[in-house]
Amino acid sequence: MVVPKDEEKPSKDYERIEAIIKCGAKGYLPAGPCQLSLLASVDQQPSAFPIPHYINWQSAEPIPVPSSSSTQKSNSQYLRLWTLSGALTALGAQDGDALPPHMIVEQAAQDAATGKTIKTPLVNFGWTSTIEFSIKKLPQQHKKSGNEANGASDNALKTTYELNGVSSSGTVVLERMLQSLPDDHSFTSITLGCTTGSQSSGTHFVGEGGSNVTFGISQTNLSTVTNPGGELFLQESMQTTGPTLLNTPMNLVKLLWEAGITNSGGFYLYYTADDGKAGLPSSIFNEKGEATLTLVIIHEDQQHLHPYINGLATAQPLASSEPH
Repeated sequence: MVVPKDEEKPSKDYERIEAIIKCGAKGYLPAGPCQLSLLASVDQQPSAFPIPHYINWQSAEPIPVPSSSSTQKSNSQYLRLWTLSGALTALGAQDGDALPPHMIVEQAAQDAATGKTIKTPLVNFGWTSTIEFSIKKLPQQHKKSGNEANGASDNALKTTYELNGVSSSGTVVLERMLQSLPDDHSFTSITLGCTTGSQSSGTHFVGEGGSNVTFGISQTNLSTVTNPGGELFLQESMQTTGPTLLNTPMNLVKLLWEAGITNSGGFYLYYTADDGKAGLPSSIFNEKGEATLTLVIIHEDQQHLHPYINGLATAQPLASSEPH
C-alpha cells in the first residue's frame, strides 16, 4: 500500500483500507453470526412411474432372471415382458455424467378390506434392452442331385437369414449400450424370439432360452462362404447358460447396430434350435419371406435405470395390479 503525499488526496481504496485498520485496532472484528439454527426441512418423495403394459413370455427352457433373494428364485413359469413408458425411459436417458437414477420396483395392490394401497418390492426381475429388427429368407438355389455340397448349402439356407433393418428406437438402444459398456461386458441373458398371436386371442413373446438354441450375426460376402453355419463366425461367447452365442455379447450388439445404421445389406443371422437341421418357424414369415424378430437382453443391475433400458422382465407370481 502506497501512502499518499501530504499534498495528494488519498484514493478511495486507501481510505477504505485505512478505515479497516483503525476499526481493527479498537478490538476484535466480528467473526460471524451470533447463533446457529436449522434450515426448514424438505420432505422429498420419490417419483412413481406405473408400468401397465406387458405380454407373457413363453419358453420351454428356463430364462435366467436376476434375483435379490437367496431363497426365492426366479420362475420362468411366470415370465412377463413389460414395456416402459416414454417418461421412464427419458429419465434414464438424461444427458451428462450424472449417475443413473436409483430405482425400486414394487407391486402395488389395493387391500380389499381397508381400501389402502399395499406396495411389495419385487425380487425376481431384470431391466431389459429390447430391440426389434427384420430379417429376410435367402433365395433358394437350384439343386443338383448327388452333390453333398449342395445338400449342406440347402441346410445352411434353412438357418441363415439376411438382416433387413433395425427399428429406429432399437438402433438408439444399441448405440447407448456401445457407448456405456465395455467390450468384454456380459449380460444375465440374451434371447432371440418373436411376438405372436392377435388382439382377439392375445399376444405373447416366444423366446427360447435352452442351450440347444444357437444364433449369431456376421458381416460377410455370403457368395464366398460354402458353409455359413461353420464359417461365418470367428469367435464364440463364453456364456455357459442359455442359448449358445456365436459372437461375444458386445460383438453381437455391435454388428446388429452396424446393420441398423448402414442398412446396406451384407449382415446375416444364423439361428437354429435343433443342431442346424432347421431354423426359425415358417409361420412367422410373410409372403415375401420377411419376419420381425425381437432381441431381449436382461441386465444384471436391478437398482439403476441406465440409458439403454427400455423394458422390464419379471419372473415371479404377480397379482392383477401393475409394478411401479
